[in-house]
Amino acid sequence: MYSGDMLVNLIGIEEKELPEGVKIKRAFPGDMTRILDFVCENFGEGWRGETTYALMQQPPTCYIATIDGKIAGFACYDASAKDFFGPTGVDKNLRGKGIGEALLRRVLVAMREEGYAYAIIGWVGDAKEFYEKTVDAKYIDGGEPQNSVYRNMVKM
Repeated sequence: MYSGDMLVNLIGIEEKELPEGVKIKRAFPGDMTRILDFVCENFGEGWRGETTYALMQQPPTCYIATIDGKIAGFACYDASAKDFFGPTGVDKNLRGKGIGEALLRRVLVAMREEGYAYAIIGWVGDAKEFYEKTVDAKYIDGGEPQNSVYRNMVKM
């Protein structure tokens, strides 16, 4: 399995029509506890720091998907480093419904609106084919975690 960074050209990325009942919005800092609880319960403690950082930016660089007022997924950018997409995830019971793609595209459009021409999708593992198929992302030669911004982690 590949594990490394991928690059996506933001020119031409468009938002996707939302699945029925799904809303996507920029996260509100007042929801920080609720969002962090969702992240930790569904994806573990590893993404807490990056998500917290994204929530504390002004404006926040975290988006959430909701269904009936409940968090269904999240996506961040500029958390690990400038111009990096991620972390991101969708509730395992809601995967395959287009929520992840809608979040991805919304965040990539936000990045383009901020002036980025390309985005780096950080430390991609088993989602490589999803990013290739969805936004034509390409892996970066030499972009393995030990050669990326993640080398600065205390323990990889």
